[in-house]
Amino acid sequence: MYRKIVENALIGLAEIEDELERAERSAGKSTHIQNLDRFWNIVLSQHPEFAEYIRSQDFTYLESIKDIFVSWDAANSDDTNVDPGNFSITFVFNGTDDFQEQTVVKNFWIEKIDSEEAVTKRKASKDASEDENYGNNFDETERLVSEIAHIIWPKSYDTINPSKISDKKSSEGKKNYRAGMKSFFGWFKWTGRKPGKEFPHGEELAKLFSDDIFPNAVKYYTEAQRDGLEEELDSDASEPLDLSDDEKEVRGTKRKHEED
Repeated sequence: MYRKIVENALIGLAEIEDELERAERSAGKSTHIQNLDRFWNIVLSQHPEFAEYIRSQDFTYLESIKDIFVSWDAANSDDTNVDPGNFSITFVFNGTDDFQEQTVVKNFWIEKIDSEEAVTKRKASKDASEDENYGNNFDETERLVSEIAHIIWPKSYDTINPSKISDKKSSEGKKNYRAGMKSFFGWFKWTGRKPGKEFPHGEELAKLFSDDIFPNAVKYYTEAQRDGLEEELDSDASEPLDLSDDEKEVRGTKRKHEED
């Protein structure tokens, strides 16, 4: 019986997944997703790598994400000279008492660089990472860059908001500045032109959104739903039968009559 319940539930989720994937290929993808409660928060929480790029405190505000959309420049232009690697990511945030409702667009494009810049970038990236091999795989002729995207930070982040830190030279100021630049909101200030002095691994996070999180969002969402359902059913199946006092009394009376 229990196995049948799980099987039917997973079949239902598969049907939902098929419907969402069809919606993902249509212009109405965002409309469908916005009807699902906490869709993007669930997707980002389920993703195996995303949490490595941000501070754990940031997840409180990621619950405010209403929509994420990646748009590729080449797909929306008749200009054959547009680099297929250029794209933009749009974030739509719901507002809270601490965080303002807003829509933020961050643009990314491929920029050619010379060999000397490539060496500097590779060294800075390696210095910013604990992995000694990190930074050895950068293309030496180009890089992904961006422009600063204006985003209004949560009020509770005022102490680590780089634009609100007046003294960046004191030990406390440096500590708060580094904390702010490592937050998800610090990523919106990333340009790719200041290795070691801005959000770490900003290029990798941008590509994570464009190449994995956005195109595979439905998969991560349904996986989270399946995991939650199976845990709930496992919990229900393992719970002992709880007989009420009245039912115990009825059974006891019946047993007594049978003995008489």
